[in-house]
Amino acid sequence: MNVARVQTESGSRIEPPLDPDWDEHTKLLWKAAVVALDAGLQVTVTDGGYSEWHKGAWHAVPGRYCIRVGTSSNAAYSFREAWCFLTGVSVGARRREGHGPDNYEAKPETRGNSST
Repeated sequence: MNVARVQTESGSRIEPPLDPDWDEHTKLLWKAAVVALDAGLQVTVTDGGYSEWHKGAWHAVPGRYCIRVGTSSNAAYSFREAWCFLTGVSVGARRREGHGPDNYEAKPETRGNSST
């Protein structure tokens, strides 16, 4: 899926916007495209192809997704887990670049002293 960040008078928006009527896989493809755009990373989402052994045979488990960021791959995420993982990738990339509300200077660690 291709997305673009469009500048507006009040900031920016993503085109196309997330459509609540899309199926879960398409929503994850959209989220991955936004993360890739904002973080400058290669991000892909595929059907997880996840199977479980049950009653002597392998059975496909629907609704599981594999996410690849760069050369790292993670699999068997539910929709919610995949969405949260992609959000974490986005936040981590922004922190790495020094953007976002989580950019702060680390305070020196303080420890109590014991005289025993």
